[in-house]
Amino acid sequence: MWLGCPSSLCFFAAIDAIANAFNQSLYIFSGVYFWKWNSYSDYPKVRNAILLKPEFRYIDAAYMNTESNILYVIKGNEIFPFNDNNYNKSQVKKISEKFVGFQSDSISDLDATRFDIKKKQIYFFKVCFND
Repeated sequence: MWLGCPSSLCFFAAIDAIANAFNQSLYIFSGVYFWKWNSYSDYPKVRNAILLKPEFRYIDAAYMNTESNILYVIKGNEIFPFNDNNYNKSQVKKISEKFVGFQSDSISDLDATRFDIKKKQIYFFKVCFND
């Protein structure tokens, strides 16, 4: 439970994605808000929350390419690159276009991603349940 945060996050701790930035900061996404947080600042609070644009609410995953300092936000089967908190609509791509070999239906609705700077690899995580 986080104190001083939006009630939906405080009581349910519904975090959509966390991306680790190059300067030891974290981007924390939850519903319609995100926070840029680092260990030197206080915990995320309501007054620090940034309202997301409608197209980026309730994202599936996010990761930071720490070599290029680009934050990638994934929603559905699309990937949005952010540089200095801006994105160019012409650079938005389907995941299957950005990562050749993935079929768009097999990679949509991801649960998490991780960028490994040493190996220069991106790991995609998707939880699957068999009934």
